[in-house]
Amino acid sequence: MSSLKTKIAKQLDHLPDNTLKQVSDFIDFLAWRSSTNAELNQTSSEELKQGIPIEIDTDHSEPQVYKVGTALVVKSIPIDNIENSVDKMREERINQIIANDESSV
Repeated sequence: MSSLKTKIAKQLDHLPDNTLKQVSDFIDFLAWRSSTNAELNQTSSEELKQGIPIEIDTDHSEPQVYKVGTALVVKSIPIDNIENSVDKMREERINQIIANDESSV
């Protein structure tokens, strides 16, 4: 076993069961992400070699959702940079709170 694996195994020995479950779920996620990235890269490379355009869903329809362990992973096309997206979500949430507060008065 490599020194890194040995180090990780020693660290795992000291964790409670609920934390070990989280570690296991994270490992499942990493394995899923690695296989998904490999599939996407392989597909993209094959399509480019064949001259087939890669279809990108630009109509912002429902994102694909995957369950990895106990985590939900959403695969979608980004429509804006993260700062603008967070600002928009924050503004929408504030407007919802204001609307709910006004309707309860």
